[in-house]
Amino acid sequence: MNKLRSGKVLTQALIVGMLLISARAFANAQGICVPDTMNVVAVSGRVVAELEKGETPLQASVTLMKGPNSGPVIATRAVDADGRFNFDHLKPGKYRLKVSTPHLLDFYLDLILKPARAVKDEKEIVIKIGADLIKPCGGSSAELRVKKNVDP
Repeated sequence: MNKLRSGKVLTQALIVGMLLISARAFANAQGICVPDTMNVVAVSGRVVAELEKGETPLQASVTLMKGPNSGPVIATRAVDADGRFNFDHLKPGKYRLKVSTPHLLDFYLDLILKPARAVKDEKEIVIKIGADLIKPCGGSSAELRVKKNVDP
């Protein structure tokens, strides 16, 4: 009798887990999972994964859309070998950034682009793509950081 009960409990746990994963995937596919809005003066940065050896650039495409509700697409860029992307000549306003990586959930980030300052901006958007379907946004996150010098 205990084997039957433990088998039933395991089946129920698997079904609940599958529903949770499906719900998260559906929510992300619908663009619902968007972390806090970032205020920026430039739309540039890096797409990385946090691995044991540190941050590693990921193959990704980054799409910039007008407005916070996935409005018209302005441009799409493939990141370079260092995971970097950049969108130039943008007017101040509200935008949504969509980061797509093979085999992982898309990541969305709302941006408010402020007028450019006279001084060169020293910050970049760093997007960490995660693969944890239990965490919000699939474990992905974004932060604004001081740029690292990429010139030798």
